Amino acid sequence: MQTYNYVIYQIPSEYYRVSYSDLFQREDVLYIDSFPYRKLKFKKALHRIHHSKKINSFIRLPAKNLWYHSYFSDSFLIKRPLCFVFNARWMQYEYLQDYVLYLKKKFTKAKFVCFYQDLVNKHLGAEPNQIAHLFDLVLTYDKGDAEMYGFEYHPTVFSNFPVSIDYTIPESDVYFVGLAKDRLNIVIDIFYKLRAEGLICDFNLSGVALNQQIKEEGLNYIDKMNYIENLKHIRRTNCILEVVQNNAKGSTIRTWEAIMYDKKLLTNNLSIKDDFYYNKQFISLINDGNIDIEFIKQENLYNNPFKKHISPNNLLEFINRML
Repeated sequence: MQTYNYVIYQIPSEYYRVSYSDLFQREDVLYIDSFPYRKLKFKKALHRIHHSKKINSFIRLPAKNLWYHSYFSDSFLIKRPLCFVFNARWMQYEYLQDYVLYLKKKFTKAKFVCFYQDLVNKHLGAEPNQIAHLFDLVLTYDKGDAEMYGFEYHPTVFSNFPVSIDYTIPESDVYFVGLAKDRLNIVIDIFYKLRAEGLICDFNLSGVALNQQIKEEGLNYIDKMNYIENLKHIRRTNCILEVVQNNAKGSTIRTWEAIMYDKKLLTNNLSIKDDFYYNKQFISLINDGNIDIEFIKQENLYNNPFKKHISPNNLLEFINRML
């Protein structure tokens, strides 16, 4: 079986740094989520102007390929064939699609992988008919998208990232955080059902207009929450609530958080029943609005056996098998 040195291009995000952190000590992985100009303010400013979405919407500034050589250099101590893994978000920019072509020309024996870690229809400018030809393997976290576009399905990943307990955060029975999007009414309905049973809720909603905000204890409206703060709330709850977007068939990061931090999961993602990590001891389904209250109330004393299965190390093993 071929082995590779992996170059992972990820969008800059605290969540992704946490979820991929199992890879950071590997000598065969280079994780890139920013361009190398942090200490060079002039170059950083020039790069930002040259690649400004606003400016380039009026006029496509030329010569972006002049920057390509600085995005990656093969510094691996042990030389192996290269495998470049791109978050599909990178492909929303034409100059980064051109960058893939640059890499393919420079590293002729390399392999190229693209991973949709959100629904395909959320990637404006990176639709499959525009980018699939650039890659040897295209992955998606969503089973519906895998069926629709003929991509390989692989769930998103999560690492064993240590988080200390913050006792200033009150304990809760059920925790939720997320953008309201098209699920506000569903989340509010669940909140009232849980509270009617005497359960303590820690619900944190963002993107809710003032005229839609209902003032209730345990129902909080936020601008945003940094990811480490989110994990601290998870450490203080018994159960995580997952409400998937309409038509989504892939588990969200809430599922991985529940597995990694030994929490129960309450979810409306009915397709989870077909996944390898589904276990009634850990996961309860919201079906037609019905919620198993006793599942939430039961004392939570277990060590979820699926932690190693969701590590990004398994993602790289899967890619290796598929190439």
